[in-house]
Amino acid sequence: MGTAELTPGGKLLLGYMLIQHIVDGKEWVTVSELVSSLGLSERRVRDLLRELMARDLVEGYRNVERGKRYLYRLKFSRLNIERPNVEPAIYLLDMRRDISIPWDLTLRVYGILRSTTLLVYTATMEAVHRLFELTRCTCLMLKLTDANAHEVAAMAISMVRKGGIAAAVYDSDADAALINAWLSLLKGAGRTVRISNRFG
Repeated sequence: MGTAELTPGGKLLLGYMLIQHIVDGKEWVTVSELVSSLGLSERRVRDLLRELMARDLVEGYRNVERGKRYLYRLKFSRLNIERPNVEPAIYLLDMRRDISIPWDLTLRVYGILRSTTLLVYTATMEAVHRLFELTRCTCLMLKLTDANAHEVAAMAISMVRKGGIAAAVYDSDADAALINAWLSLLKGAGRTVRISNRFG
């Protein structure tokens, strides 16, 4: 869903919650946190939350363990965030196997995943790779193994040469040997393909 029809206050609240979730890694925010951080009255914050909830962009629940306060978070599957400008390359994204998506992603990694046309993942990340759909990644997803490493490398190289973006998601603690071998295959493409692990 687009956000163009939101009021300026609704856009402010949505943008702030997006930063809290993706940059700061918060899964939920409270009304008191929003009041304190945005300098708005509690009534105004509640009105804006109702606006976002009416558009199915925010969900909330009552947490009895925290004094029956309501906790709120964005519904990422309902957001239509503009795709960021990501240069054609093969991006190596080193992540923990217990990563929480999208909460543990930086904005840059989130942007790369949103733009990816080929997502490669290792067996270590197999349990979580479908969670990347929460980033609105509608890309082709392939599991990288020793047996298909040459084929997957060729696909990634071809995709980038055509102006596409490939990303490999792995956990370096468990996948170092496989990723290093795959990286050697990618480097065989020479300077025609850019490889970046700066954001991994």
